[in-house]
Amino acid sequence: MLCVPMFIMIHFPFVDLRGIDESRLGRSPRPDWRSDDPGQCFVRGFGGMSARNAKAFGLVGERAYVEFEHALAFPVLGVHRQEGWSHGVPLRVWFRRLYFDGDIAGRFEIGFNTDAKHETEITTGYWPPYDLSSLARSVCDISVEVRSSDGSVVASSLERCGEALGLAYLVATTLNSERANHPAAEIMGSAFNVGSPAVHVRARSGTPLALPADRRDVVESGDSDHMFLTSVAKAQRRNTMTVQVSCATGAETAEERARRVLFTHLNSVLHASDFLAATMDARTIARHRLGLKELTSRAIERFGKLAVTAPKTDDDDAFAKALRLFSDEHAGRVDGIVAKLDALAKDAAAPGRLERIGGWSKGWTEFFADSAIKASVKALMAAK
Repeated sequence: MLCVPMFIMIHFPFVDLRGIDESRLGRSPRPDWRSDDPGQCFVRGFGGMSARNAKAFGLVGERAYVEFEHALAFPVLGVHRQEGWSHGVPLRVWFRRLYFDGDIAGRFEIGFNTDAKHETEITTGYWPPYDLSSLARSVCDISVEVRSSDGSVVASSLERCGEALGLAYLVATTLNSERANHPAAEIMGSAFNVGSPAVHVRARSGTPLALPADRRDVVESGDSDHMFLTSVAKAQRRNTMTVQVSCATGAETAEERARRVLFTHLNSVLHASDFLAATMDARTIARHRLGLKELTSRAIERFGKLAVTAPKTDDDDAFAKALRLFSDEHAGRVDGIVAKLDALAKDAAAPGRLERIGGWSKGWTEFFADSAIKASVKALMAAK
């Protein structure tokens, strides 16, 4: 029987604050990511918008995506090689997808599959098992070209293409009439930022794997389910790689997919919140108070009432468990963001400012500190 190939995904969170500026800094109003039916839309130089086939777990920005094969090209096929292997294993591009929540948080995702024929050779032969950290390094080192709609082409490794991809996105989403007034290079780092990449790997339990000693188990349920955090080889940051080892004979189970989607989606939301807190000073908050009020009220409502949009199915339980898992794993990170928001509120001491904004900082703090995520999980579980 042919083995199910390995799935590897690298994702870059990004934050876009242009929507809360009165002028929007020239940002195009289309596509409308919050619309239930955005219609026939595209991002210039990236690609057209497509609706997801699977349910989106009620997450805004998950109902549709842009496949950006025009913006990110692969001049050569990626290959993973290890000592003791007679040849390398090709890494085949599966998708290049852009998600955005319609407010400030988004991400670029690039997915790969290993070649099924070579996977069989590793599984049935005498090759050394997969070194997962080394596999992730091979993905990160793949050569790419970022192609912008302004005609520029930037050659890079996949791991280091985030800023170039962000600049191409800024060019693509700025109205032609406004590009001279709002150059992408000036917006980058002030109202727009791309975060460091993270990697997700999904493998079947029958695939020979060399489990890294440097790992933190997130889920460990005998041979039936294993998920852990580890590090990409030669990376400057640790624990930016999640590994899901599955006993499923085919595609992802509902629970595995819920974990992957929520970990990447909420990671981008936390990145955006962190950047917002670090960037906004008292003057900026006062200038954007209406936009911030709308933004934060929508975000608080959305996360306080997270629920699947489709009729009740077995996926509901998977969603709830994955949400709780993310909340537990990122508690410290969330605490850090809350502390920054608290400090921001104290520094911005304009008379009546918090009342004018509508208590946005207090709302965010209460959302995280009072564990609204866990409350929504309990509500979902109780409804079962």
